[in-house]
Amino acid sequence: MDANVPDQNIRVFDCTTLRGHGGFVIGSYTAAWVQDCVVEDLLMNGTNIGIRQKTSQGGGGGGRRNLYRDIRMTSVVSQGIFLDSTYALPSGVTPATPGQFSGNTYKNISINASGDSIYINAPNPPAHTNNTFINITGNKKATLKYCTNSSFTNVTVTGWTIGSGCSGNTSSGSPGCPF
Repeated sequence: MDANVPDQNIRVFDCTTLRGHGGFVIGSYTAAWVQDCVVEDLLMNGTNIGIRQKTSQGGGGGGRRNLYRDIRMTSVVSQGIFLDSTYALPSGVTPATPGQFSGNTYKNISINASGDSIYINAPNPPAHTNNTFINITGNKKATLKYCTNSSFTNVTVTGWTIGSGCSGNTSSGSPGCPF
């Protein structure tokens, strides 16, 4: 990896993860972006979080145009799908623009977790935006804060908690989804 160059065009497939910090993790410092990657055909069993994407408030970058598909999560300790840009900026790092996760697709994912099935959180604009969720089944609720212009198609969770900064989102075939 080189400084200030995106990590891109990476394919992760046919993996089983056990008891780790996350089944698949991007971050926490992603200033140069993680983009155009494919993560598919994974089994996550007993990990702390399933798909964990995190970046800092002033660290810039994030993840964009990544595809996550055909993933099964069992006995996940916390959240299933986790997008968060509220982490503190590391000491000595010059602030950049706020981090963001945008243009990602999550498809054909089953989640059995103790925490939220889907958790999206940003400190303030920019929101995580233009993400697509298709055929997601989770045993817990979805919590969204600062999530915009995203679509939820056939997303089945136990409930929806919608916080500040959520606008322009759409849904189809997602029971109880308020969009």
